[in-house]
Amino acid sequence: MKVGIIGSGPNAAQMALRLHDLGADVRVFADNPWLYRAKRWLEHHESSVLRDQLEELERQLSAQSISFIQAHVRRIHKARLTKSQSNPKGRSRLSDMFRIVTSENPRDGVLKQVESNPEVFAKLGQEVLSSLHEPMESFHDVDIVVACFDELFVQPGLTPSGAQALNEARVENQIITIDRLWQLNEDANKNLIVGGHDEVLNVLARQKAKIVHLQIDEEKTHDSVWLEACHFSHEQWKTDVASYQDKIHEWRNLEDYIKVKVPAPSEPVEQITSISDAALISIDQLVDQPGFFVTLEQGEEEQINTWAFDQIVNARNPVWNANCFNGLALAQSVPTMVVTPEEPGFYALGSNALTIWNASYDQAEIDTVMDDLSRWFRPAGQE
Repeated sequence: MKVGIIGSGPNAAQMALRLHDLGADVRVFADNPWLYRAKRWLEHHESSVLRDQLEELERQLSAQSISFIQAHVRRIHKARLTKSQSNPKGRSRLSDMFRIVTSENPRDGVLKQVESNPEVFAKLGQEVLSSLHEPMESFHDVDIVVACFDELFVQPGLTPSGAQALNEARVENQIITIDRLWQLNEDANKNLIVGGHDEVLNVLARQKAKIVHLQIDEEKTHDSVWLEACHFSHEQWKTDVASYQDKIHEWRNLEDYIKVKVPAPSEPVEQITSISDAALISIDQLVDQPGFFVTLEQGEEEQINTWAFDQIVNARNPVWNANCFNGLALAQSVPTMVVTPEEPGFYALGSNALTIWNASYDQAEIDTVMDDLSRWFRPAGQE
């Protein structure tokens, strides 16, 4: 039994170990090495429980020889059958194989060979050498696919519909996303957060900088840490407003010759400002100024304003990347449950999870996969 596991997070590692112990031919495909995101997360956030879990998984992985292919998974499809033929109907599983198409970085493969043997490759000519710098696609046929959400997800764009705003594509590598949350600049003075991903808001709730939170109707957060931070911010603002009223009254009563020398008190602003009636239109940058200039369309009158921010965080709830599944008989082109009746032999881990770097993987999902696999295969050595 050849099983392709797509992902390198804690649930993918646990799944790979379980299947390897049963004697399956396990092949793992992922953009990053084992547990990369979880370990990067630990570099910036202390969690003894997570650290212990990762160390145990690393110990188990190092004791096994599991095929790991570091490459970008572009799509998964059926090699020989149409969507209408997805149900085996008595066919052998081997005649109904899944094909995993990957795109491998030439820097990790052929270009290393070029550097090691420059004389040999020089004989191929410059045109051939130039072509070696392009990513190359390859395919791998497997009987079973276990796809992990943390590997095959995409985050919607920053507009309410999920499309990208004007010029968002030009700065998307500078926007903090869920899979790069450790790159958050804690020294940024003013942050824009779009969306309601609980764990992202939980992290941002601990920031002392000014925050503007652009809410999305379908993404209401329930994170208690964030909600408490918003409540505290509002209560502190009300206290500051009362104090401001006293200070501004005192300032207005100063003699004119003193008033011109004493600046007026600054009107207080909430640390966290939530906006529920605005749509992000565009993101711009200026050559001579740092940060981002974000244009918002707000209110029933559709007033347009441009605000400056030091940092933008995309906290939209991620979804499965439907493009990866074109060619499979999945409902609406995305997996909706662990076991997918539309596509026997295809399993999805973490499809209902909103976090991608938490090592407390859902053991129940893995057990569900193992139970369903028993319909197709038995452990090695069993009749």
